[in-house]
Parts: sequence; structure tokens; C-alpha cells
Amino acid sequence: MKAIFRIFILLIALLSCTNEKELKPGEYRNRRPGKITQAKYLIQGIDRFTLGSKLMLSNDSSFELITCGNIMTGKWEETGDSLFLTVLSNRLRNDSLNALYPIVCTHKTRMGYKIIKNGLERMVTYGNKKSFDKLEYYKP
Repeated sequence: MKAIFRIFILLIALLSCTNEKELKPGEYRNRRPGKITQAKYLIQGIDRFTLGSKLMLSNDSSFELITCGNIMTGKWEETGDSLFLTVLSNRLRNDSLNALYPIVCTHKTRMGYKIIKNGLERMVTYGNKKSFDKLEYYKP
């Protein structure tokens, strides 16, 4: 019985040592949070959620981030438990608006995400409003 208990403890210790916060190149997408998750964030003062975004991380450290209104491209780098996106190009998804309102990248914009199990997350603050952005690894 003691041998089974020791094996069980050893198995738990080995499983707890695995790195679940692995960043994988590929596609990440938003998913609508459930009602319980929304309530948890509302208690924390988060009243907005990013939906409909898609992030493609390539093996050559380039990325494409498609949001509801923009298409951004650039380079990504992993530092510890964070992912940083350096935006080199940003254009509107509606091509007719690009001619009227071109977005000029005069400086490099950096966006940071925290690497979590099976995804990425970040908090964005606009004045006194907080928005939560969570991207999950997409397995086609």
C-alpha cells in the first residue's frame, strides 16, 4: 500500500512540473466568455471583452493580427511568460476607408500579452474602462 501511495505522489509531482504555458506558433482566436466568467470579470471592473480577433504567429517570428476593424502585421517575440507584438503595418479592414483615412505607422507600436495555458490574455484600459482580450490556441 505504501508503494502505491509513493508512486501516486511521484506521479502528481511529475505532472505538476510540466510547462502548461507553452507558446506555439499557429492561430489564436477569441471566444465569447461564459456567463460565470463574465460575472467574475464584472466584479473586477472589466466590462468589455474583445471578440472576433484572430492572431497568426508564424515560425519566422512574424505575425498577422486581424481585429474587427484593423489588420496589423509585424514581428513577435517571447520574453519569459509574455508575448510582445511589434506592429510594423496597420491598415483598416475596409479598403475604401484606407484611401480616406490611411493609418501611418510613424513609430513601432508594441502590444503585450501574458502567456497562459492554451492561449494569451491582456488587459487594455481606455480612460476608466477596462477591456479584456483573451486569445485561445485554435486547433482546426
